[in-house]
Amino acid sequence: MPARLEPISPDDDLYRRIVPDNVTNGELNAGAYSLRPGEETLSVDIARLTSPEECLARAGRTDLGLAVVIVSDVIALGLVVEHDPVRAKLARASVILIMPERRG
Repeated sequence: MPARLEPISPDDDLYRRIVPDNVTNGELNAGAYSLRPGEETLSVDIARLTSPEECLARAGRTDLGLAVVIVSDVIALGLVVEHDPVRAKLARASVILIMPERRG
């Protein structure tokens, strides 16, 4: 049975796992929110559907950090957030750039 798609509110928080290379002098660099190899959309977790600990544990690494961004900030950049659950990752969402000709 497919997972139920959750509506995403502009007030929702999103988690993005951060690798050590995405931090420069204690600050996130542009790589933190860049597509990683194999990603077609920016993979994030909807915070209300998981916990920071669970989000990090699913990665299977101990050297990751976690960044939090609010959906309204993503929307302000002209991006769209869609719930995109995959297998055991029910909190997964995708941040997508919608080209102007695809906007309704």
